[in-house]
Amino acid sequence: MQVNKFGLTWWGKEWLNSLSNIDYDNRLPRGRSYANKGAVKSIEIKENTIIAKVKGSRVTPYKVIVMIPMFNEKQKKDLSEAIQQNQHLLAKLLNKELSPDIKDLALSKGIKLFPTSWRDFEMNCNCPDWAVPCKHLAAVVYLIANEIDKNPFLLLTLRGFDIETLIGTKGATLNLDIPKYENLFIDVNKDIFTKKDIKALDDIDLSLIKKKETLPIELLAEAPVFTNIDFKLILEKIYSGIARYLEKVYKESSFIEYGIDYNTNLSLYFDNEGGFIYSNINKSNNISYTETEKIMAWLYYIEPFKLPICSYNLVYLYKVYLFCLRLLTTGNFIPQLWNTKENRYFIRWIPSYLNEDFKEVIDKLIEAMPLDLVVFVKEEKKKKSVEKSAESKELFTHLCHYLMINLIYSGRMETKLSNILHSTSANNFKDLTELFFSPKAVSFDKFSTKEIPISVNQWLRVFEISDRHYLPVIKVDEINNGFEISMMIQDKKEQMSLPIKLSAIFTSKNNKYNKIDILQDIGVISHYFPLIDKLIANEGKKTEKVTITEFSDILLKILPVVKMLGVRLIMPKSLKSLVYPKASLQLKKSTKEKGKSILALTELINYDWQIAVGKNIVSKDEFLSLVKGLTGLVKFKDSYIMLDEAQMKLLYKNLEEEKQLNSFDLLQIGLSEEYKGARVGISKEVNDIINQIRSTIKLPLPKGITANLRPYQIRGYEWLVKNIQIGLGSIIADDMGLGKTLQVITVIQYFKEQKMINDKPVLVVAPTTLITNWCNEFAKFAPKLKIAVYHGVKRIFDFKNTDIVITSYGLIRNDIEEFAKIKWHTIIIDEAQNIKNNNTEQAKSVKKIRAEHRIAMSGTPVENKLSEYWSIFDFTNKGYLGSANSFNEEFANPISLNRDKAKIEMFRKITAPFIIRRVKTDKTIIADLPDKITNNQYSNLTQQQAALYKSVVDETIKQIENSEGIERKGLVLKLMIALKQIGNHPLQYLKKGKIDAELSGKCALLLELITNILDCNEKMLIFTQYKEMGNILTELIQKHIGINPLFLHGSISRKQRDDMVEKFQNNNNERIFILSIKAGGTGLNLTSASNVIHFDLWWNPAVENQATDRVYRIGQTKNVIVHRLINKGTIEEKIDLMIQSKKSLADLTVGVGETWIGDLSNNELRELVTLK
Repeated sequence: MQVNKFGLTWWGKEWLNSLSNIDYDNRLPRGRSYANKGAVKSIEIKENTIIAKVKGSRVTPYKVIVMIPMFNEKQKKDLSEAIQQNQHLLAKLLNKELSPDIKDLALSKGIKLFPTSWRDFEMNCNCPDWAVPCKHLAAVVYLIANEIDKNPFLLLTLRGFDIETLIGTKGATLNLDIPKYENLFIDVNKDIFTKKDIKALDDIDLSLIKKKETLPIELLAEAPVFTNIDFKLILEKIYSGIARYLEKVYKESSFIEYGIDYNTNLSLYFDNEGGFIYSNINKSNNISYTETEKIMAWLYYIEPFKLPICSYNLVYLYKVYLFCLRLLTTGNFIPQLWNTKENRYFIRWIPSYLNEDFKEVIDKLIEAMPLDLVVFVKEEKKKKSVEKSAESKELFTHLCHYLMINLIYSGRMETKLSNILHSTSANNFKDLTELFFSPKAVSFDKFSTKEIPISVNQWLRVFEISDRHYLPVIKVDEINNGFEISMMIQDKKEQMSLPIKLSAIFTSKNNKYNKIDILQDIGVISHYFPLIDKLIANEGKKTEKVTITEFSDILLKILPVVKMLGVRLIMPKSLKSLVYPKASLQLKKSTKEKGKSILALTELINYDWQIAVGKNIVSKDEFLSLVKGLTGLVKFKDSYIMLDEAQMKLLYKNLEEEKQLNSFDLLQIGLSEEYKGARVGISKEVNDIINQIRSTIKLPLPKGITANLRPYQIRGYEWLVKNIQIGLGSIIADDMGLGKTLQVITVIQYFKEQKMINDKPVLVVAPTTLITNWCNEFAKFAPKLKIAVYHGVKRIFDFKNTDIVITSYGLIRNDIEEFAKIKWHTIIIDEAQNIKNNNTEQAKSVKKIRAEHRIAMSGTPVENKLSEYWSIFDFTNKGYLGSANSFNEEFANPISLNRDKAKIEMFRKITAPFIIRRVKTDKTIIADLPDKITNNQYSNLTQQQAALYKSVVDETIKQIENSEGIERKGLVLKLMIALKQIGNHPLQYLKKGKIDAELSGKCALLLELITNILDCNEKMLIFTQYKEMGNILTELIQKHIGINPLFLHGSISRKQRDDMVEKFQNNNNERIFILSIKAGGTGLNLTSASNVIHFDLWWNPAVENQATDRVYRIGQTKNVIVHRLINKGTIEEKIDLMIQSKKSLADLTVGVGETWIGDLSNNELRELVTLK
């Protein structure tokens, strides 16, 4: 049995004093027992009469009547006038708190507010017990004490008072109503469901949500009257446990795929009691979890860089999920009570709207709220369900509640919560824990529990001050040797008007200013700022003066709390830019000699510790002299410095220890011009070093380069050379198609002409599929460079008279001992994301290579997977970004999860000299680019393909040489088709075998290309001549990329074709579209793609161009990149060279097709098809 305690407040105890000095055969303990075990079946209060039914030994409950003597009119008038003259006492009373002064005040008027004996009551019980009071009467008196604890107004209403009489204001009422949830609902208006911009979500900085010294939950009063333990302490334990748990769990998280279609236009449906019912997520997968579990798991595991392909509703949900995670870990969430039905209530957990620091975040999220994401289902008459909506703020708030309550109950936290919540048997504790932490509404329909929701609502009222029509305003004015504090009221609807003086509220004879609400709010504020009691007592007619010393505590400890309540602060100009001293530095040049590395360069910088005081930087000695003997608020020029004792101790400790900063720390400080948020001093010599790192140089292009570089490519070449000259490693991260390879080749040609690589070659490491491309690019753009390819089974580790060695990541890993013996001039790694995982043998091997200079190339956006860039940076400039863990904590997590603008800007500043990234949408780049960029990308046949290719050529050429006329042309055409199919994949020609990308060099290259395009969040078309090859590609993409591509071929109906086109054009999730060149080569508009991949070439430029024009046409707003995949040394490469070398293609019209090949002589044909 739950054992309740009665008379928890001083006024409840006074009520129970009426039962003192009674000892009729242990009647009082037995009365308490009756009250505890629920023997009192009902209580009804009519004016001053309490009527109850109490279960005794008989079947029929006993009837108990208790009458409280009412005050006469004179007593009521005298007490009301006395209270009205004591506004401080009245403010407490309106907040359901009786000041002990009220008892003395009443006695001074000859009025006994509390009964002093049971004889002050008229009592009657129809039980046979002769004693008065009997145990039944005592039980009722105990339960009334409980109600008086929760609602001291009951004590006054039993005496005949009403709120209008007590306040002395006509029409005044004390609003104790709990808001009804159904009042939020409005009709659904689908006409206002406007499409929102996903990019706007990316601009929301969640780092603005910070953990304050005082959490919102700490604003609640201690030991609330609805239970006999400190429920505030319970909540604080839960808040702390939630924050610790979620911080730990999220740091340990790893990303995996989870079963929700990225394009789902998600809607979440809730009942009219706020509970989740169902959603419209795809239920076709086999994951056997509830819908909420699936949604929460998807939010937990989704990789952020995939969000651009998701529906707006899913992206928004993820952003609000991160927002809620941030709220929970910083304690910036509060409970809000709602009434759903008669005597049924639920707590909704909501963002702390009190905190102005992240008001901008909340406003942006509310503005971005998709109105169809949250839907309420209201049951109306005859159990008919109707969909309802609400204002954007309420939809957003309820979404936050749904996410937070599920985050709170995630994983092991549910067990921890249960342990805390079931650790006591206090009054009404089970009901309270269900109310606060159950996702469902809870009933409070007994007399003993009916007042609990009202008391809880009164307790939570502190969070609602900012929602009032009239807001309290505290004004601080600077006076000689101190400050003057006054209080005013601001009409929220007239923000541009001046605040109303507090005295006007007290002198008002009507209820114009809603005096009760204002007094209630001021009474709440006075709990945190006792000086307010004085302002209330003098009815706002006088101000309160405090010294600078006294104001220090007010400014540091009280005003931040008062501001959290929603109180507006008007501060003097001198306090608006309050300064806190911070440790800072003066950077100066060291005496060390400069070497040729980033480390040597940074060792030229030294430092002295200084103190930043706002915009001023002073020496330690000067600062210590300035603040000697001072503490708290100190006047400094035209503003004030806050010398907080705890912060000053920490500052002095840091200065005494003189923390050692390494060279990389100093370079980052110099580039960012700050140290932990404080300005730093930089000498002219150090500024020159920093400018040298940031600057660019003008260089002539090497004579051996046979290409016309675009202006941005020249700038990239100059930037790379400059970095090498001063010893910086570089990451060139230009968008795909902007010519990173050409820029790097130009740099190598520069090395050659400057005689820098005569005895030390350059090492290029690339994925196997790109080795051939590198060879072709060198041959095309720098033909005089001597190239060696270290690859294949017959490879030899001998690089004499070689300028460049090209090899693969796999061979670096396998033959690292050989590669590590050579001191290379430069190591260049292409597709640098291949070393993104620092713990792999591949990454470790690449980093073991000894080289004077390092260049990394990557087309993947830096912001996609910031944590992976640490490993690449560790390759180019080892140690500069610290350890992987410290980098993730300092930059990767704050930027990826919170879009922390300060961290983004800091990261940009400290990495700008080492990373160059230009994107196709840059205005400065667009002017340099053609609208369409065509790239040939080469692959090598695998061993199986080469053997099959040679066998078919040898056999078929013999047949052709012994035939003529139509038969010969037919054999030539058959050979062309066979060689194309072999070059695509052996399976296509043999019609048997397994679908494996490793069996086809072109398929391996395609998968690499697709991955890079997807990483850039772009769409692509893949053209092939063959339906059969389209099926093979579909399966390969499903297997290796995890995406089911669209495939349009000749067997597709018109309706299916139109559906595919609509999906691809409008669905972010559809990013790969395979088309047979005949079915998709004409008549379609597919401008949402910016990449066209010709998997197998038609050998007819007109047909190829028609296919490309599905993307490159009117309506296209992006630059288009055309990727032509060609097998090196095969008929594909040779025919492409023939076509490209022709000045006029008039003889290669669409009508001619590929028939011209059949007119070649036997020798020409043999030369054309022989594998080189």
